[in-house]
Amino acid sequence: MNISAKLRKKGRLCDLLFAWKIQNKQIICQLMRISVLITFIILSSIQLLLANSAKGQNMNSDQVTLGLDNESLLTGLKKIEGQTPLRFYYRKEDIKTLTELNLPNRKRTIAQTLEELLKNTSLSFRQIGDNILLERSGMDINYQIKGRIVDVNHKPIAYTTVSIVKPELGRVIQSTHTDTMGVYNLTVQEAGAYLLNVTQVGMDSLSIPLTISNRKVLQLPDITVTISTKQLDQVTVIAKIPPIENRGDRYVVNVSNSTMATSSSLQLLKILPFVRVTPAKEVKLDDKNTLILLDGRPVPGVATSDILDNLKVNDIEKIELITQPSAKYDANYGAVINIITKKRQTVGFTGNLIGDDSQGIYNSGSVSANVTYKTEKFTITGRTSYGHTNEYYLDDNNRVESSGPVIQRLQDSTRRLYKNNNYSVQLGADYKLNSDQTLGIQIYGRLNHTPGNFDAMAKFRSVSVVPDSIVRTNSLFKNDGYTFNYNINYRLLTDSAKNDLSMLFTYTPYKLTLNQSAFPKLYDGEGAFEKDISPYQTYGRSLVKIYIGQADYVRKFNGNQTLEAGGKFQNTDSHNLQSYSVSEMTSVNSIAGYTTNTDLRETIIAGYGIYSKNWKKDNLSFGMRIENTTTSGFSFKNYNYINYFPNAKWNHQYNNDYSLSLSYGKFINRPPYQELLPYKVVTDQYTIMQGNINLKPSYDHTFTGNVRIKNLNVSLEYTHTTAPFFQLPVDEDAGNQITTFAFENLNSANKFSLNTYYSLDIFKWWNLGQSISTGHNSALGTVLSGRSSLSSYFFIANNSQTFNFSKKIKFALNAYYVSAGNVGLTKLKAYGNLDASAIFDISSKLQFTLSGEEILKRLKYHSMSDYGLLNSEVYTSSDSRRIRVGLIYSFGKSQIKDVKKKLGNDDATGRL
Repeated sequence: MNISAKLRKKGRLCDLLFAWKIQNKQIICQLMRISVLITFIILSSIQLLLANSAKGQNMNSDQVTLGLDNESLLTGLKKIEGQTPLRFYYRKEDIKTLTELNLPNRKRTIAQTLEELLKNTSLSFRQIGDNILLERSGMDINYQIKGRIVDVNHKPIAYTTVSIVKPELGRVIQSTHTDTMGVYNLTVQEAGAYLLNVTQVGMDSLSIPLTISNRKVLQLPDITVTISTKQLDQVTVIAKIPPIENRGDRYVVNVSNSTMATSSSLQLLKILPFVRVTPAKEVKLDDKNTLILLDGRPVPGVATSDILDNLKVNDIEKIELITQPSAKYDANYGAVINIITKKRQTVGFTGNLIGDDSQGIYNSGSVSANVTYKTEKFTITGRTSYGHTNEYYLDDNNRVESSGPVIQRLQDSTRRLYKNNNYSVQLGADYKLNSDQTLGIQIYGRLNHTPGNFDAMAKFRSVSVVPDSIVRTNSLFKNDGYTFNYNINYRLLTDSAKNDLSMLFTYTPYKLTLNQSAFPKLYDGEGAFEKDISPYQTYGRSLVKIYIGQADYVRKFNGNQTLEAGGKFQNTDSHNLQSYSVSEMTSVNSIAGYTTNTDLRETIIAGYGIYSKNWKKDNLSFGMRIENTTTSGFSFKNYNYINYFPNAKWNHQYNNDYSLSLSYGKFINRPPYQELLPYKVVTDQYTIMQGNINLKPSYDHTFTGNVRIKNLNVSLEYTHTTAPFFQLPVDEDAGNQITTFAFENLNSANKFSLNTYYSLDIFKWWNLGQSISTGHNSALGTVLSGRSSLSSYFFIANNSQTFNFSKKIKFALNAYYVSAGNVGLTKLKAYGNLDASAIFDISSKLQFTLSGEEILKRLKYHSMSDYGLLNSEVYTSSDSRRIRVGLIYSFGKSQIKDVKKKLGNDDATGRL
């Protein structure tokens, strides 16, 4: 149809529009603004509008009746064309390998039918008029599996059917036939556990468990098919997989089939680049507050060391060191460690027994048992453990106070011994409601009983070298507590994994009590006894209840687009009691100001959204997390604030050897609950610890650039922190020589770092990994009414060497060095050491482990603080130089993974 302006009267339309414009100028401006918005929406949605345009037949509403019985995709497409006027367009090479498909015969929409047929393939579809186009989704096929089928004489067998099966889906993903040379070629999109099925007329069929690790092209050894029946043992693909890969926002440690000679996952984490495990077994990546995940599910903070100590390295497929976490994770974490276990599908009863013993100055040991019973729909797991550890610490603290007319010096030496007894039990069950839905429950309980004693000696001097007086204090204490987790999990996976919904509900009660009695005695400067000082007692009790509700949703769209969204509700109720009393003759007097009874309630409501898009060589994602935090309680300052946490990442893959990524993220570091309360605790007669109701969270703004050049990984990172908090002196009583400490906010801190990692296979049995971090730290704030600042350069090196002497013997050496530097306003001296470990596979079910920690010498950590009128110097050492032995016995059909459900209370329990 042709429409011409010549059919209208010349000039009439312009006159009308001009007159109307003058009268309605304001309305026109509003319409123009609206039109700009509508234009933007249309341009943003044009791809979807084009992809879904259709006339006549509609694949989303029109239905067909179709069933397939070991037939090809091509057959299925022809059957659809026979029932509708729609026609399919595709590349023959894209569908020729899609054979032996099975589909129940029933009526569905055309779109639903195609989704079922193309499930677990790299193909997508869209309707254009009366045509449907099948095309690759744009996502590169991640893994290509190649191999050859031969007979006993190593001659190729042609036309053998080879198929790959995903056990949990219970269906064939892809099937093909060998060519005249016996060669087959299959493709899958995900790493993990598969079954490789081989069938040939006149030969015995084979079903081979296959574990695929991270390599795009995997060449399997020849598979021999014989006339007699033979069930092969599990095959693990041992390819030239880099021990550690750089994926832009994370490092991926390929633990499976590596030579890493450690028994527990906690020991393994110690040797990984940029990971530090503190003497208290706190795990940190890049020295950030770190979330620990097991198969993508959070590990409860109060039970992290217990769970990681009992998770065997043999059960780990890989570990992701996520240095740039997305908005999906709680904003309280600047780094994430995700431990991915091997997926085994063994039906029946399996388990293992683990025993561990170590010797330093004192002895420590633990025993645990893990069992799993699995059927087609049920998986039931159980774990119990007992651990007894003697934790010994030696602290030497030298303080110099110069606010008065005479300089006062206090030398305080304290020896602490904790006799920890920990009991834990975990029960879990997963029930597969149908092929799309899973329901799970988990109950975890941990009891702790820790008696112990402190022996302290405080020496006072002013001018002379000889002390003016000495106070010796013996303290007895008992620390008891429990932690429980009750969790319900639900997951719905539909539309060929295009929709993924997971929900969880968790209740966590936590209790801790502390009783301490101190008996000080006074001596003169030469050590002669003078008198007893009044004994004092400290009592504390905390009862915390945490309630969690969380939902996460993932939607995959055509064109490699993904949208993630979710929400979380977290409520924490905390009741805390602190008391301090002094024994005078026959009475015990409670000291006012040191006895508190407080309640604290904190509610966090969070929501997030993430959009990501993949191209052939580029990946872009951006997200936003919003958290509303409300705190209230008796004797507590109320807060109500909203925080926004943006996050953006871009990654460009030049080829398999070169990549570049950039990212930005904002994070929060919330104070521990206890430090928000107005408590006062007397740790000794000259040191008081107290809470701070005005303590605020700190915020990190992190910018990262990352480059990978083959096996060399280089990242440049800058972090600006506002209001960082540290434990600082807040009051100095020069007359009584008493110093009060509390957590206080500084003004700011900055960290600039250059991180490198390089991996090299010296020989097939010898691997070398070297990580180096160097940079600059600075902090600025006010302490004791005086302005303080501190900055320093730092250098951290970690050298890890692993040796695979044979199939049954593995050995590892790990050397590390940390230069002098600063954390906040505290200077730290340099330290370094050497660890070694070995694993001996005595049989297929019995494993012996041997390790030595801090082989060169027992580490002594040296820190110094200078606040003008108050200077301090602290030396701290522990019973960390140890030799450790262990036994692992596995029983049942195979080794198992310890199933952990998502609890969602990781942020809350991490602050207990």
